[in-house]
Amino acid sequence: DAAASAASGKEPDDSEERSEPMRNKPVLKRREEASGATPPPNSGKSTEIPGNIQSRGDTDVVIYRKKEGTRKTPKNIEPSPEEKTVPLTSPTSGNSPTKSLAREVDGMMLIPEGSVTLGSDETFDKEKPMHRVQVAAFYMDKYEVTNREYKEFCDATGHTVPRYWNDRIYPKGLDKHPVVEVTWKDAAAFAQWAGKRLPSEAEWERAAKGPNSFRYAYGNRYDPSKANTDTRKVSPVGSYPPNEFGLFDMTGNVNEWTSSLHQPYPYDREDGREDPNALGSRVLRGGSNFSGENNARCLVRMEGLADHGTPSDSFRCARDAR
Repeated sequence: DAAASAASGKEPDDSEERSEPMRNKPVLKRREEASGATPPPNSGKSTEIPGNIQSRGDTDVVIYRKKEGTRKTPKNIEPSPEEKTVPLTSPTSGNSPTKSLAREVDGMMLIPEGSVTLGSDETFDKEKPMHRVQVAAFYMDKYEVTNREYKEFCDATGHTVPRYWNDRIYPKGLDKHPVVEVTWKDAAAFAQWAGKRLPSEAEWERAAKGPNSFRYAYGNRYDPSKANTDTRKVSPVGSYPPNEFGLFDMTGNVNEWTSSLHQPYPYDREDGREDPNALGSRVLRGGSNFSGENNARCLVRMEGLADHGTPSDSFRCARDAR
Protein backbone atom coordinates (compact mmCIF):
# COMPACT_ATOMS: atom_id res chain seq x y z
CA ASP A 1 0.00 0.00 0.00
CA ALA A 2 1.19 3.47 -0.79
CA ALA A 3 2.06 5.50 2.30
CA ALA A 4 0.73 9.01 2.77
CA SER A 5 1.50 11.69 5.38
CA ALA A 6 -1.09 13.24 7.69
CA ALA A 7 -3.27 15.90 6.14
CA SER A 8 -4.26 19.03 8.07
CA GLY A 9 -7.22 21.34 7.79
CA LYS A 10 -10.81 20.64 6.86
CA GLU A 11 -11.68 20.09 3.23
CA PRO A 12 -14.47 22.15 1.64
CA ASP A 13 -18.02 20.97 2.21
CA ASP A 14 -19.58 19.08 -0.68
CA SER A 15 -22.84 20.17 -2.25
CA GLU A 16 -25.86 17.86 -2.17
CA GLU A 17 -27.19 18.16 -5.70
CA ARG A 18 -29.19 15.28 -7.09
CA SER A 19 -29.78 13.45 -10.37
CA GLU A 20 -32.05 10.99 -12.18
CA PRO A 21 -33.96 8.05 -10.57
CA MET A 22 -32.70 4.54 -10.85
CA ARG A 23 -34.02 1.83 -13.13
CA ASN A 24 -32.43 -1.54 -12.57
CA LYS A 25 -30.18 -2.69 -15.39
CA PRO A 26 -30.92 -6.09 -16.92
CA VAL A 27 -28.52 -8.77 -15.74
CA LEU A 28 -26.02 -9.69 -18.40
CA LYS A 29 -26.42 -13.25 -19.70
CA ARG A 30 -23.61 -13.46 -22.16
CA ARG A 31 -20.49 -15.58 -22.23
CA GLU A 32 -17.27 -13.63 -22.14
CA GLU A 33 -13.95 -15.30 -22.79
CA ALA A 34 -10.58 -13.94 -21.80
CA SER A 35 -7.78 -14.13 -24.32
CA GLY A 36 -5.70 -17.30 -24.46
CA ALA A 37 -6.52 -20.88 -23.68
CA THR A 38 -9.33 -21.68 -21.28
CA PRO A 39 -8.26 -23.71 -18.23
CA PRO A 40 -10.44 -26.06 -16.21
CA PRO A 41 -12.87 -23.91 -14.26
CA ASN A 42 -12.04 -25.42 -10.87
CA SER A 43 -8.26 -25.18 -11.00
CA GLY A 44 -7.91 -22.24 -8.59
CA LYS A 45 -4.11 -22.36 -8.77
CA SER A 46 -1.94 -19.33 -8.18
CA THR A 47 1.72 -18.46 -8.21
CA GLU A 48 3.44 -16.91 -5.20
CA ILE A 49 5.49 -13.81 -5.94
CA PRO A 50 7.47 -11.58 -3.58
CA GLY A 51 5.58 -9.16 -1.38
CA ASN A 52 2.80 -11.54 -0.31
CA ILE A 53 0.98 -11.02 -3.61
CA GLN A 54 -0.46 -13.80 -5.71
CA SER A 55 -0.47 -14.02 -9.48
CA ARG A 56 -3.19 -16.14 -11.02
CA GLY A 57 -1.70 -18.64 -13.42
CA ASP A 58 -4.94 -19.39 -15.23
CA THR A 59 -7.60 -17.54 -17.16
CA ASP A 60 -11.26 -17.78 -16.24
CA VAL A 61 -14.30 -18.21 -18.43
CA VAL A 62 -17.32 -16.70 -16.72
CA ILE A 63 -21.01 -17.01 -17.53
CA TYR A 64 -22.38 -13.69 -16.29
CA ARG A 65 -25.73 -14.96 -15.11
CA LYS A 66 -27.02 -13.94 -11.71
CA LYS A 67 -28.94 -16.50 -9.71
CA GLU A 68 -32.32 -15.60 -8.31
CA GLY A 69 -32.08 -13.60 -5.12
CA THR A 70 -30.05 -10.62 -4.02
CA ARG A 71 -27.41 -9.66 -1.48
CA LYS A 72 -28.37 -10.76 2.00
CA THR A 73 -27.82 -8.66 5.09
CA PRO A 74 -25.44 -10.50 7.49
CA LYS A 75 -27.33 -12.01 10.39
CA ASN A 76 -25.36 -10.08 12.98
CA ILE A 77 -26.50 -6.74 11.55
CA GLU A 78 -29.82 -5.09 12.25
CA PRO A 79 -32.08 -5.03 9.19
CA SER A 80 -32.67 -1.69 7.52
CA PRO A 81 -35.90 0.24 8.09
CA GLU A 82 -38.44 0.50 5.30
CA GLU A 83 -37.11 1.95 2.10
CA LYS A 84 -37.28 5.72 2.23
CA THR A 85 -37.22 8.21 -0.58
CA VAL A 86 -34.90 11.17 -0.75
CA PRO A 87 -36.14 14.39 -2.40
CA LEU A 88 -33.74 15.55 -5.08
CA THR A 89 -32.97 19.05 -6.28
CA SER A 90 -32.07 20.01 -9.79
CA PRO A 91 -28.62 21.63 -10.22
CA THR A 92 -30.31 24.44 -12.16
CA SER A 93 -33.36 25.00 -10.03
CA GLY A 94 -32.00 25.85 -6.59
CA ASN A 95 -33.79 24.02 -3.79
CA SER A 96 -36.93 23.17 -5.72
CA PRO A 97 -37.69 19.42 -5.31
CA THR A 98 -37.92 17.67 -8.66
CA LYS A 99 -37.62 13.90 -8.23
CA SER A 100 -37.20 11.25 -5.57
CA LEU A 101 -34.94 8.22 -5.33
CA ALA A 102 -35.13 5.43 -2.77
CA ARG A 103 -32.50 5.87 -0.07
CA GLU A 104 -31.81 2.11 -0.10
CA VAL A 105 -32.38 -0.43 -2.86
CA ASP A 106 -31.38 -4.09 -2.68
CA GLY A 107 -28.73 -3.55 -0.01
CA MET A 108 -27.31 -0.50 -1.78
CA MET A 109 -27.36 3.05 -0.43
CA LEU A 110 -28.05 6.16 -2.47
CA ILE A 111 -25.13 8.55 -2.85
CA PRO A 112 -26.77 11.79 -4.03
CA GLU A 113 -25.30 13.92 -6.76
CA GLY A 114 -22.68 16.32 -5.44
CA SER A 115 -19.08 17.41 -5.61
CA VAL A 116 -16.03 15.98 -3.89
CA THR A 117 -12.58 17.45 -3.32
CA LEU A 118 -9.91 15.00 -4.41
CA GLY A 119 -6.23 15.21 -3.59
CA SER A 120 -4.19 17.01 -0.95
CA ASP A 121 -2.13 20.17 -0.65
CA GLU A 122 0.08 18.73 2.11
CA THR A 123 3.81 18.68 1.33
CA PHE A 124 4.46 14.95 1.64
CA ASP A 125 1.22 13.67 0.13
CA LYS A 126 1.42 12.22 -3.37
CA GLU A 127 -2.24 12.94 -4.15
CA LYS A 128 -1.74 16.25 -5.95
CA PRO A 129 -3.13 18.62 -7.01
CA MET A 130 -6.18 19.22 -4.87
CA HIS A 131 -9.19 19.62 -7.17
CA ARG A 132 -12.97 19.39 -7.17
CA VAL A 133 -15.01 16.87 -9.16
CA GLN A 134 -18.77 16.66 -9.72
CA VAL A 135 -20.23 13.18 -9.19
CA ALA A 136 -23.62 12.05 -10.47
CA ALA A 137 -26.00 10.20 -8.15
CA PHE A 138 -25.33 6.47 -7.82
CA TYR A 139 -25.90 3.53 -5.50
CA MET A 140 -23.19 1.70 -3.55
CA ASP A 141 -23.23 -1.56 -1.59
CA LYS A 142 -23.65 -1.04 2.15
CA TYR A 143 -21.06 -3.73 2.84
CA GLU A 144 -17.96 -5.18 1.28
CA VAL A 145 -18.65 -8.38 -0.68
CA THR A 146 -18.49 -11.33 1.71
CA ASN A 147 -17.06 -14.83 1.29
CA ARG A 148 -20.60 -16.22 1.25
CA GLU A 149 -21.66 -13.91 -1.59
CA TYR A 150 -18.48 -14.54 -3.55
CA LYS A 151 -19.03 -18.30 -3.26
CA GLU A 152 -22.44 -17.92 -4.93
CA PHE A 153 -20.68 -16.23 -7.83
CA CYS A 154 -17.95 -18.89 -8.05
CA ASP A 155 -20.47 -21.75 -7.83
CA ALA A 156 -22.64 -20.21 -10.56
CA THR A 157 -19.80 -19.42 -12.97
CA GLY A 158 -16.91 -21.76 -12.19
CA HIS A 159 -14.73 -18.74 -11.51
CA THR A 160 -11.40 -19.33 -9.76
CA VAL A 161 -11.71 -19.10 -5.97
CA PRO A 162 -9.32 -17.23 -3.65
CA ARG A 163 -6.18 -19.09 -2.66
CA TYR A 164 -7.09 -19.37 1.02
CA TRP A 165 -10.22 -21.41 0.23
CA ASN A 166 -10.07 -25.22 0.29
CA ASP A 167 -11.98 -27.37 -2.21
CA ARG A 168 -13.78 -24.22 -3.40
CA ILE A 169 -15.10 -23.54 0.12
CA TYR A 170 -14.06 -20.63 2.33
CA PRO A 171 -12.81 -21.39 5.88
CA LYS A 172 -15.46 -22.09 8.50
CA GLY A 173 -16.68 -19.02 10.35
CA LEU A 174 -15.72 -16.53 7.63
CA ASP A 175 -19.06 -16.31 5.82
CA LYS A 176 -19.63 -12.70 6.99
CA HIS A 177 -16.03 -11.61 6.45
CA PRO A 178 -15.17 -9.73 3.27
CA VAL A 179 -13.66 -11.92 0.59
CA VAL A 180 -9.95 -11.14 0.17
CA GLU A 181 -7.08 -12.10 -2.13
CA VAL A 182 -9.26 -11.07 -5.06
CA THR A 183 -7.76 -9.34 -8.07
CA TRP A 184 -9.23 -6.36 -9.86
CA LYS A 185 -10.26 -8.74 -12.65
CA ASP A 186 -12.03 -10.97 -10.12
CA ALA A 187 -13.88 -8.00 -8.65
CA ALA A 188 -14.92 -6.69 -12.07
CA ALA A 189 -16.19 -10.16 -13.06
CA PHE A 190 -18.29 -10.45 -9.90
CA ALA A 191 -19.75 -6.99 -10.40
CA GLN A 192 -20.76 -7.75 -13.98
CA TRP A 193 -22.32 -11.07 -12.94
CA ALA A 194 -24.31 -9.24 -10.26
CA GLY A 195 -25.58 -6.64 -12.76
CA LYS A 196 -23.49 -3.94 -11.11
CA ARG A 197 -20.05 -2.36 -11.60
CA LEU A 198 -17.07 -1.19 -9.59
CA PRO A 199 -17.18 2.44 -8.38
CA SER A 200 -14.77 4.98 -9.83
CA GLU A 201 -12.27 6.39 -7.35
CA ALA A 202 -14.10 9.73 -7.45
CA GLU A 203 -17.39 7.99 -6.60
CA TRP A 204 -15.69 5.98 -3.90
CA GLU A 205 -14.21 9.08 -2.22
CA ARG A 206 -17.50 10.97 -2.47
CA ALA A 207 -19.28 8.02 -0.80
CA ALA A 208 -16.63 7.62 1.90
CA LYS A 209 -16.35 11.28 2.91
CA GLY A 210 -20.10 11.80 3.07
CA PRO A 211 -21.96 15.10 2.69
CA ASN A 212 -19.59 16.87 5.11
CA SER A 213 -16.39 15.78 3.33
CA PHE A 214 -14.81 14.15 6.39
CA ARG A 215 -11.17 13.13 6.55
CA TYR A 216 -12.19 9.61 7.66
CA ALA A 217 -15.55 8.01 6.97
CA TYR A 218 -16.65 8.76 10.54
CA GLY A 219 -15.22 12.28 11.03
CA ASN A 220 -12.12 14.48 10.94
CA ARG A 221 -10.32 13.18 14.05
CA TYR A 222 -8.62 9.79 13.92
CA ASP A 223 -10.35 7.27 16.20
CA PRO A 224 -9.38 3.57 15.92
CA SER A 225 -12.49 2.62 17.92
CA LYS A 226 -14.68 3.74 15.01
CA ALA A 227 -13.03 1.75 12.20
CA ASN A 228 -10.79 -1.29 11.82
CA THR A 229 -7.46 0.42 11.11
CA ASP A 230 -5.11 -0.99 13.78
CA THR A 231 -6.25 -4.51 14.74
CA ARG A 232 -4.20 -6.31 12.05
CA LYS A 233 -7.03 -8.75 11.40
CA VAL A 234 -10.08 -8.62 9.15
CA SER A 235 -13.46 -8.06 10.84
CA PRO A 236 -16.90 -9.27 9.73
CA VAL A 237 -18.63 -6.65 7.62
CA GLY A 238 -20.64 -4.12 9.59
CA SER A 239 -18.63 -4.51 12.80
CA TYR A 240 -18.22 -0.73 13.09
CA PRO A 241 -20.80 2.09 12.75
CA PRO A 242 -21.80 3.28 9.25
CA ASN A 243 -20.93 6.67 7.81
CA GLU A 244 -23.45 9.44 7.04
CA PHE A 245 -24.50 7.76 3.79
CA GLY A 246 -25.18 4.47 5.60
CA LEU A 247 -22.07 2.66 4.31
CA PHE A 248 -20.02 0.36 6.53
CA ASP A 249 -16.22 -0.06 6.62
CA MET A 250 -15.41 2.70 4.17
CA THR A 251 -12.43 3.40 6.43
CA GLY A 252 -10.21 0.41 7.20
CA ASN A 253 -10.86 -3.35 7.35
CA VAL A 254 -9.73 -4.12 3.77
CA ASN A 255 -8.61 -2.14 0.73
CA GLU A 256 -11.30 -1.82 -1.94
CA TRP A 257 -10.80 -2.00 -5.69
CA THR A 258 -12.18 0.81 -7.85
CA SER A 259 -12.74 0.89 -11.59
CA SER A 260 -10.09 3.58 -12.12
CA LEU A 261 -6.64 3.20 -13.63
CA HIS A 262 -3.91 4.56 -11.39
CA GLN A 263 -3.13 7.71 -13.38
CA PRO A 264 -1.96 11.15 -12.20
CA TYR A 265 -4.38 13.74 -10.89
CA PRO A 266 -6.40 15.74 -11.70
CA TYR A 267 -9.08 13.12 -12.12
CA ASP A 268 -10.89 13.13 -15.48
CA ARG A 269 -13.25 10.26 -16.18
CA GLU A 270 -13.12 11.04 -19.92
CA ASP A 271 -9.34 10.63 -20.32
CA GLY A 272 -9.37 6.82 -20.60
CA ARG A 273 -8.80 5.96 -16.94
CA GLU A 274 -12.27 4.42 -16.70
CA ASP A 275 -11.77 2.13 -19.72
CA PRO A 276 -12.39 -1.41 -18.39
CA ASN A 277 -10.24 -2.89 -21.15
CA ALA A 278 -7.23 -0.64 -20.63
CA LEU A 279 -4.00 -2.17 -19.36
CA GLY A 280 -2.35 -0.89 -16.22
CA SER A 281 -2.57 -0.72 -12.44
CA ARG A 282 -5.88 0.11 -10.77
CA VAL A 283 -6.69 2.21 -7.72
CA LEU A 284 -7.54 0.74 -4.32
CA ARG A 285 -9.15 2.88 -1.63
CA GLY A 286 -10.07 2.94 2.06
CA GLY A 287 -7.08 1.47 3.82
CA SER A 288 -6.98 -1.79 5.74
CA ASN A 289 -6.80 -3.19 9.26
CA PHE A 290 -3.19 -2.04 9.64
CA SER A 291 -3.25 1.32 7.85
CA GLY A 292 -3.06 3.51 10.93
CA GLU A 293 -3.83 7.22 11.02
CA ASN A 294 -2.26 8.42 7.76
CA ASN A 295 -3.08 5.69 5.26
CA ALA A 296 -6.70 5.33 6.41
CA ARG A 297 -7.60 8.85 5.26
CA CYS A 298 -10.30 8.90 2.57
CA LEU A 299 -8.06 10.83 0.17
CA VAL A 300 -5.27 8.21 0.03
CA ARG A 301 -4.83 6.35 -3.27
CA MET A 302 -3.20 2.93 -3.45
CA GLU A 303 -1.94 1.18 -6.57
CA GLY A 304 -2.52 -2.48 -7.38
CA LEU A 305 -1.75 -4.68 -10.37
CA ALA A 306 -5.03 -5.73 -11.98
CA ASP A 307 -4.20 -9.44 -11.94
CA HIS A 308 -2.76 -9.58 -8.40
CA GLY A 309 -4.56 -9.75 -5.07
CA THR A 310 -3.37 -9.70 -1.47
CA PRO A 311 -4.90 -10.74 1.89
CA SER A 312 -5.88 -7.06 2.31
CA ASP A 313 -7.68 -6.60 -1.02
CA SER A 314 -11.46 -6.76 -1.41
CA PHE A 315 -14.25 -4.68 -3.00
CA ARG A 316 -17.84 -3.53 -3.04
CA CYS A 317 -20.06 -2.71 -6.02
CA ALA A 318 -21.89 0.32 -7.37
CA ARG A 319 -24.78 0.93 -9.76
CA ASP A 320 -26.03 3.97 -11.68
CA ALA A 321 -29.01 5.77 -10.13
CA ARG A 322 -31.19 5.67 -13.22
